[in-house]
Amino acid sequence: MFCAPCIRKWLVRSEDSQCPHCRRSLAEGNIVNCRWADEVVERLDDVQQQQQRYPGVGGEQDDGVRLDWCAKHQAELTVHCETCQEGLCYHAALWGETHAGHTFRNLRDVYNQRVDLIRNQLPHLRERQQELLKLMQGLCPCLPD
Repeated sequence: MFCAPCIRKWLVRSEDSQCPHCRRSLAEGNIVNCRWADEVVERLDDVQQQQQRYPGVGGEQDDGVRLDWCAKHQAELTVHCETCQEGLCYHAALWGETHAGHTFRNLRDVYNQRVDLIRNQLPHLRERQQELLKLMQGLCPCLPD
């Protein structure tokens, strides 16, 4: 299985039109486009773009464990299981039996949606915090402003 644009480039550049893996004769007419592979390539491109846009997202915990990484499949978490409300790697989403029949969304989209929600609620939370501080100061005048 190869990326369609890459294998086509290979065939154009290759003098004897051989498969780069098994070296058998290969013509462009023998290529079958696998939509799943195209989607994986698009996902990988999306992940690379997201990493460039958000270089600090993910990271590690104090014990060195990556927060955006599936240790079982050695893959980045890119899928959000709406049913379980958890991040998954694409291996777990596509082939994991524990998530069969579940609904999925792009994890970055869910993250961005939640960040926007928090940003929208932040001014109201700050106002409420000030109200509560004033009430506490009324009860206990020794508290600082």
